[in-house]
Amino acid sequence: MSAHTYRKRLSFVSMVSQFSISMVNFALVYFLREKGFSSSEIGIAASIYPLMYLVFCIIFAKTLSSRSLKGKIALSYIGMLFSVAMIILSPNKAVSYISLVLYGISMALLWPNMETWITKGAEGDELNASVSSFNFAWSFGAGISTLLGGILSERSSSLPLYLSIALFLALTLTIATTRGGGSDKESAEEKKPDQSTPLRYFSWIGILLLYSGYSLIINIFPLYALEQLGFSESLTGMLLLFRGITACIAFVLLGRVSFWQFSKSSIIASQSLYILLILLMGSITSPALFSLFFIAFGVDFSLIYLLSIFHGASGAADREKRMMVHEVLLTVGTVIGSLFGGIIYEKFTFQNVLNMIFIVSFATLVVEIPLMRRTGRAVIQKNR
Repeated sequence: MSAHTYRKRLSFVSMVSQFSISMVNFALVYFLREKGFSSSEIGIAASIYPLMYLVFCIIFAKTLSSRSLKGKIALSYIGMLFSVAMIILSPNKAVSYISLVLYGISMALLWPNMETWITKGAEGDELNASVSSFNFAWSFGAGISTLLGGILSERSSSLPLYLSIALFLALTLTIATTRGGGSDKESAEEKKPDQSTPLRYFSWIGILLLYSGYSLIINIFPLYALEQLGFSESLTGMLLLFRGITACIAFVLLGRVSFWQFSKSSIIASQSLYILLILLMGSITSPALFSLFFIAFGVDFSLIYLLSIFHGASGAADREKRMMVHEVLLTVGTVIGSLFGGIIYEKFTFQNVLNMIFIVSFATLVVEIPLMRRTGRAVIQKNR
């Protein structure tokens, strides 16, 4: 199988993988609520698997680096299949929590190895094409998953979970029959002088703040929309679809322009828009306005995400470690948003959760701006 063919197949596999994972994450909120979980317990549950993903990405990078990429990815699908099945079948809350631990551990075997496999041996235009195809695939899968997840959840909250089990099984078989680049250990990158931009630090702050709000929207907003606004599961899924599809399109368009690269103005503007959207979200009650909100959030999501990856990787002598920082920060943000968002929502209101994120984000930006202005001038002068 040629490199182009197997990378094309892996992009499709990545799309279906993210579709399945996002549908589980979306439907899990409704399923656990029906099982008698409180809002804070759902927040805890939603924070378990990203926390395990974070910890075991680091552990597996050190202990399983010489193992077959194909084998690790197949094992990931089997582990997620088993953990979702246990969540469905067991009425015990403790078993559900343990299953989510396994779910996060299994996921840690997926994305780092998929990214390694899909970019293995690629450089220049070939590398750019592989990464672009991968980003489009996973973001498209995430975008469309909430719509179908919402429709199925209206009929039964377990239906999206059963569908994901079937897809994980199909993905295992697909990976097992994929040949090319997945059996050998990735060769080490040639060391080079570090020429990193200090703008990466501000971009990393942005991804941390973004995912704190993003996890709130994915895990807590569906409860708020159902219980306080009276939105159906399918309507909530449709609204979240706007965010996913917009983010997908924005990834493609932003990949074709360069105005945001090494731009302190883009960092400030993206974080300012994020803060404004968080401020406005609490006052929105109509589906039409939420549609506009999620479209704007999708664009901002893509820009902040790209700023973090680009400025983290640019000029870095060790890109693997920089990408690890990116993954760690977005996962920490996910855990913070899910855990504390669920607790605050249960004890207070959704508006209180938004206020917490707004205050922290605004205060952070106030501190960032004077530091970024000085750093920004140095970077611009260096790159003239």
